[in-house]
Amino acid sequence: MTEQPQPSSKSAASSAPKKDPLTLMNLINQELTLAEYCFHWLEIQCNSLTSVRSAVLLIRDEQKNSFKPIAKWPLSAEVMELSVVAYGVIDQGCGLLLTMDEQGQKYAAAYPVHVNNELRGIVALQLETQDVAQLQAAMSQLQWSVGWLELYFNRKRLTSSEHHRAQANQSMELLAKVHSQEDFLASAMAFVTELANRFECERVSIGFPNGHKIHVEALSHSAQFGKKMNLVRAISQAMEEALVAGQSLRYPGPNTELSAPDHHWLLEVSECASVMSLPIYVADKYICVVTFERTADENLQPRPFSDDELSYCQSISVLCAPALEDKRLNRRSLFRVAVDRSKQQLGRVIGVDYMGRKLALLALTAMIGFFSVATGEYRVAANVVLEGEVQRVVAAPYNGYIKDAFVKAGDVVESGQLLCQLDDRDLRLERENWLSQRSQYRHQYNQAFASHQRSEVNIAKAQMDQAMAQLSLADEKLARSQLVAPFDGVVISGDLSQRLGGFVDQGEVLFEVAPLDGYRIILLVDEKEIAEISAQQAGDLVLSAFPEYTFQFTVSRITPVTVAEEGGNFFRVEAQLVQSQDQQGAKELRPGMEGVGKIAVDERKLIWIWTRKLLVWVKLTLWEYLP
Repeated sequence: MTEQPQPSSKSAASSAPKKDPLTLMNLINQELTLAEYCFHWLEIQCNSLTSVRSAVLLIRDEQKNSFKPIAKWPLSAEVMELSVVAYGVIDQGCGLLLTMDEQGQKYAAAYPVHVNNELRGIVALQLETQDVAQLQAAMSQLQWSVGWLELYFNRKRLTSSEHHRAQANQSMELLAKVHSQEDFLASAMAFVTELANRFECERVSIGFPNGHKIHVEALSHSAQFGKKMNLVRAISQAMEEALVAGQSLRYPGPNTELSAPDHHWLLEVSECASVMSLPIYVADKYICVVTFERTADENLQPRPFSDDELSYCQSISVLCAPALEDKRLNRRSLFRVAVDRSKQQLGRVIGVDYMGRKLALLALTAMIGFFSVATGEYRVAANVVLEGEVQRVVAAPYNGYIKDAFVKAGDVVESGQLLCQLDDRDLRLERENWLSQRSQYRHQYNQAFASHQRSEVNIAKAQMDQAMAQLSLADEKLARSQLVAPFDGVVISGDLSQRLGGFVDQGEVLFEVAPLDGYRIILLVDEKEIAEISAQQAGDLVLSAFPEYTFQFTVSRITPVTVAEEGGNFFRVEAQLVQSQDQQGAKELRPGMEGVGKIAVDERKLIWIWTRKLLVWVKLTLWEYLP
């Protein structure tokens, strides 16, 4: 049974009925606890009904979700039977009127107390009367009077809501002050000073973890506390004690006299009367510890911290602690940030959570271990151009005009096949001219020889020889007016079909012909990998035209000639194609085809093969920037 407040002699002696609303209003406006208000309310109801012999009021316990008596009238009454009747209201969900004896002289009236459609209490009265009117008046009185209990509960809820709203506003104001400071120490100083003023404390301090210790970062009303080493040490030990306990500690307080020696020592050092330490956790992570110290009152009596103050301090500290932690972490050096982040990641890997990271790290370790031991064939890749082993140029033998063109680039030709023909009309006229000149010089020669004119004979003979030479030259040009293929092959360049009748200069390249049975490979090797290449190394080639076929080749020569392409320098490396009778795709090869070739170097570790380019880049970068 809950301890009942003692009724005053004034209320007990009063014989006037106390159902006046003004009396109940004065009662609800007084600062009374729930038990005191319930007793006075029950006393008023019982005094207003002459047939009441005893009464009990049950209130639901929110934590245990059960009903327990909070007030009874009179104080010496036995209300066990009434309590049983009151529990019947829970099952029925409405008011009850039951007989308590066989003669019908004792009745029990019970009525529920609902607040916001929720059952909060039950009132039960024992009545001794046989008058039905009095029983009806009693039930009516209960139905009317429970409204004052509902009013009390609603006022308490409203007062509590306003109180929590005021605390929330104060907390947001304090959080704004913390955020308004740019420096961490200034924010921490503003935080503890505001708490000290708000809770009438002599001193409030805050400490953050520093290794295995707690370092006191700020004391209220003290910008510098270097001369208070004993006090700071005592505060730090009290914070560590609360952290080890894993809960808030109040001294003096419940169960702390024997279990908080560091808090007792802090009181001796600081000459305060009460102390409270709050470890602050956010998302199950310890952030800081806040310690409150309060002096005695005017009568030298301690002023311990109440449960409400404890709850409010915890809520406001949890609200501001993340902001202070962010400011504290932001002032760290880059080296310290790297160390802390490394410890954090290492803790996640070694800890019990983050299974995905553990599996990823295990897989990465296994992969690195495998590729550090496993070996593979190291091959240098390079772009490839296929060229004919021999390329014959068909050039214009003299200045002339194109008469006919019979082939163009890409056509396969046979040895002696006519490629094009130059216009020979001028040559034939020139030949006829020299024929007539020769006949004329021969006639002059015969006349001089017949007349025995030796000098004329010699002149005529020289002129005749000249004419014969010019005639031979004309015949040779006529023979060369038809350009033919020098061997079986393919025309790799030259298209005169659009130049018929056009003029060509002597020596101008008209066609290029390459054989179909002999090729050479030109590989463009990056200068970063040219040191790995040597003659007689074997390799494989895949052409863009025939990606399904692979051709073998052998490096024959490394030329000291570089070509600038695609933002890099490349060496020309010549190689010979290895052909066999059963090589698929060999007959479809044509000069000018391109692809990718890979030159086999030797066996090396896979990790080296895949990281070689990165290592080369790092070495060159370091060499460039290091002194």
